[in-house]
Amino acid sequence: MSSRNTAQRRMSPIIDGLRALAPQSELRGSFWLTRIVFLRFIGFIYCVAFLVAALQNDGLIGPSGLLPARTYMSQVKQQLEGLPWYQRVAEVPSIFLFIECSSLNLALVAWAGVALSVVLVVVGGGPCWLMAALWGLYHSIVNVGQRWYSFGWESQLLESGFLAIFLCPLAWGFTRLPSSWPTPLVCIWGYRWLIFRIMLGAGLIKLRGDPCWRDLTCMEYHYQTQPVPNPVSWYLHHNPQEFHWAETLVNHIVECCLSFNLLIPLRQCRLLGGAVQILFQMMLIVSGNLSFLNWLTILPAIFCFDDLSLSFLFPKATVDRVRQLTSGKSPPPPPPLPAMPSAKSSHTHSTHASGDEHPPGPASDPTAFSVTPTGQLRQRRRTTAAGREDSTNGGAHETPPEADAKKTTTDKQRKSREQQQQQGGGRAVKGRAGEKRRPGAAVWLVAVSVLRTCVEVGVFVLLFKLSRPVVQNLISSRQMMNTSFDRFRLVNTYGAFGSVTKQRTEVIFEGTNATRPDDPEAVWQEYGFICKPGRVDRRPCIISPYHYRLDWLMWFAAFSSYKQHPWLVHLGYKLLKNEKAVLRLMAHNPFPDQPPTFVRASHYKYRYTKPKETGWFGKGDWWHRRYKGEYLPPVSVDDPALVHFVERNKWA
Repeated sequence: MSSRNTAQRRMSPIIDGLRALAPQSELRGSFWLTRIVFLRFIGFIYCVAFLVAALQNDGLIGPSGLLPARTYMSQVKQQLEGLPWYQRVAEVPSIFLFIECSSLNLALVAWAGVALSVVLVVVGGGPCWLMAALWGLYHSIVNVGQRWYSFGWESQLLESGFLAIFLCPLAWGFTRLPSSWPTPLVCIWGYRWLIFRIMLGAGLIKLRGDPCWRDLTCMEYHYQTQPVPNPVSWYLHHNPQEFHWAETLVNHIVECCLSFNLLIPLRQCRLLGGAVQILFQMMLIVSGNLSFLNWLTILPAIFCFDDLSLSFLFPKATVDRVRQLTSGKSPPPPPPLPAMPSAKSSHTHSTHASGDEHPPGPASDPTAFSVTPTGQLRQRRRTTAAGREDSTNGGAHETPPEADAKKTTTDKQRKSREQQQQQGGGRAVKGRAGEKRRPGAAVWLVAVSVLRTCVEVGVFVLLFKLSRPVVQNLISSRQMMNTSFDRFRLVNTYGAFGSVTKQRTEVIFEGTNATRPDDPEAVWQEYGFICKPGRVDRRPCIISPYHYRLDWLMWFAAFSSYKQHPWLVHLGYKLLKNEKAVLRLMAHNPFPDQPPTFVRASHYKYRYTKPKETGWFGKGDWWHRRYKGEYLPPVSVDDPALVHFVERNKWA
């Protein structure tokens, strides 16, 4: 006997160590914590996107903006006149089909999105109606945003937001760990399919596009010619040529080769693939201001990591709760019955349904289990007829008489309380009998299970059907990037920088108070934009993930004539009138007291200064610029051609 006890004592540390490691395996392959991280991250991106809309929409698409949504929607409504409301929504998914595109309504929709996304970030979870509301509100803005909302990241956010609707349970309350709604498998693989398409599409569009991607020279130009560079871009541009060759090659490896790791059904491959893609996107974030595009690309890569990978981000109580959920020890929540058996039991269930750190015990004899301070379930020991106690592992040991007496007293008190409860009308029925009196619980569990299965099958069929044209485009030699094949933008094609400009040109607006624009003594003063290059001595800005939509489109306008960009002519008209809504989109107005008499736009060629000219620490000018020619000729507010142009577009 003594030798066996000695052996047990020697094995005890090993057994304890194995028990400590065992719960960790329960987190492998589960995605409860992953979902929390994902929902908080998409809430953050939604918040940024809605904040951009709230602060800029008045000057962009407001009644006094550059492309008024009111004018646009009046034309759309005329085209859809006579159709049922659901067909109109199918053509233009936007709440502004039913409400006016006023400044107030545009602001209310945007700020409502900000508020809901903040709730999502704080809670880390929520019901499906919250995600559906965010998706619908942003759809409403995008579909009236016209040219300002025509970029790939809008469709990417809408596709990501649509899948997120099914990540959350069909309920009203907010909870991070809804035990009745595990993370749907179709969403996990749906997001992996999304990040795979994003990365492979970006890689293929480069190889099929500009020859500089194939001869490894594109990065020699990219940092200088990207839409909105930041200070780091200046330093990266001046790296040796061999460095640019190497990073171009790495770009192809990450996008075209390692993207397949995201779909390989091996945990180690997915972890590697997800880590590489997130690191790659973080490097892009550091190197330039590309809106929230790279942040949004990190989002689906989160589902390459299971709970075991992300448990270090959470407190022990939350991790313990997830272990119970994955091991099946935590019962599903009761159905939302109108009246519970007792006030006490109702309070207990509602507390468990809303909290994450203190899970409910199993629906069985209340004397059989208890809850430890860490939130884990522990089976209570029962006294046998022989004066022994049965522990959770089936072992037995002698108990002193004092403990037996104390246990007997406790049992008598418990039985007395149960008799009082039964005499009181059964208001506090517990244990197995209580469960039998609630047959609705089983019905509720079956209903939730059937609903979850239907959702997963339905979403899978939808994704499979909508992915067919996307895959055909991906393998086509005439690949299109940032294209949607359905009105709701549920599954889209993606890609970025298929061609890289080799020279940077900028459009600079100027104004004067001279009576004649050709007066040699006229003083032309420059308007300043918030982030795009202007003055050569101004340091490049750092704004990502925020985004200035006017600055971004000014970069595109410099590639072609103003005739291809009607909004740019309208911008000149608004500057002649000192329109406050538009001027809020700019950093500097040289005519704060009265508007200028003439406005013009000049075309300049920009290039970075060299380290030998300014040093390595930003002393002196950041840019050299050279006048290229006239972009928009001088115009006045009463210019007949300008007035006719504004009236023809119904912008007056």
